[in-house]
Amino acid sequence: MDLFALLSHNSSNVFIYRINGQRVWNLSIKNSTIKDLIWKPDGKSLALITADGICKLYDSNNGKLITTIDNQVVRENNDSIIEIASW
Repeated sequence: MDLFALLSHNSSNVFIYRINGQRVWNLSIKNSTIKDLIWKPDGKSLALITADGICKLYDSNNGKLITTIDNQVVRENNDSIIEIASW
């Protein structure tokens, strides 16, 4: 994988770059901040956990949202708020 992620100082923007310095994509998280950022081991996906307990999974090559797991889904299963994730 030749990508890396940078977070803005306020943790509401993420920027994905190639090792050669080329920006691939970026996104802004509205109404929350990013608490955790986890790459899938094969580098094809990136999970962002926000302060309000939402997990968003993105395609790391183009920044397209793959799926969202929010607090409602977690609470329906009698689990607590999403704090951290791991592959």
